[in-house]
Amino acid sequence: MADIAEGPGGLIVGGGFGRFCNALDANGDATECTGANVEALGVWDGASWSTLGGLEVRNPVGDVEVVGDQVYVATLLGRTPRINGADQPSLQNVLLFDGSTSQWTDLSGGVDLNGTVASLEVLPGEGVYVNT
Repeated sequence: MADIAEGPGGLIVGGGFGRFCNALDANGDATECTGANVEALGVWDGASWSTLGGLEVRNPVGDVEVVGDQVYVATLLGRTPRINGADQPSLQNVLLFDGSTSQWTDLSGGVDLNGTVASLEVLPGEGVYVNT
């Protein structure tokens, strides 16, 4: 796990952890891996895991920042993110989820970030700063 933040829908967890499962047997083996594919970014509502806005981030997440109902996510380049199973090649390193509209946008803006965003800092009224 790289980061955890309180946000729209519950606790938002970012990292690179494969797939969350909702139950373990006595040996610690996963028994229920149905539902949302949350390989690198998931929301825990207290009972189960889900994606945030339907987005499947398939590369490790380096950082998650929440400002109001907006969630900023720093990811590595690699496999294309998906929303509800459809590839989203326009979404790259720095992503923004707007909780009021449930929409994702890319904030990288064509900037060459060398495939890695390790962390970011959001300063309301100033901007988003990235560490590569």
